[in-house]
Amino acid sequence: MNSNNTKYLDLRFKKLKEIPDYVFKLKNLEFLNLEGNNLISINYKISKLKKLKRLNLISNKIKKIHKNISNLDKLQILELKNNKLKIIPTNVLKLKNLKELKLTSNYLRKIPKKIFHLKKLKNLYLSDNIIREIPREITKLKKLEIFSLKSNYLSQIPHKLHSLKNLRKIELDKNEISDLSVEIFGLKKLNYLSISHNNLTKINFGNVKY
Repeated sequence: MNSNNTKYLDLRFKKLKEIPDYVFKLKNLEFLNLEGNNLISINYKISKLKKLKRLNLISNKIKKIHKNISNLDKLQILELKNNKLKIIPTNVLKLKNLKELKLTSNYLRKIPKKIFHLKKLKNLYLSDNIIREIPREITKLKKLEIFSLKSNYLSQIPHKLHSLKNLRKIELDKNEISDLSVEIFGLKKLNYLSISHNNLTKINFGNVKY
């Protein structure tokens, strides 16, 4: 394998328990696909992949990620769907160029307030967890376009969610939401809102006038 030219490496469904050492010698690697393996953690050597833009870790058994992941300055897409994470690692929140974060189907109980550090985040997937609250800080993600929180335990959504002017898709199905502010319908770019299977009994019109 020519370590100077390889930009995409597909290691899906190889029953890997750790990332092979030769991977970290691929200095120009931009997309590493490790979906469907048996990885429990991501070790410190991941920081050697300085040009990595996309990291697919879907359907592993990951419980922890080494802090060195924060050194991946070019990383734009991080896919951690269907793993065993109980928290969003602090150092993931330091990935300053991250645009898409997939954490569907883990064991997350909360969204950390420092989520707002991800200034360039456009797509955030947190469905199928055990999240009960959305922190107010989420409204600082001004570039957010897709916000998916299906199948959690949310009882309400932040009043200021409508301040995220770039939102075009919001998924809130299968929660415990009982109250929805009509202001969310004022999002001009919003073309998809799903809120089925909730406890919705009213839409709060507040001071909105027609």
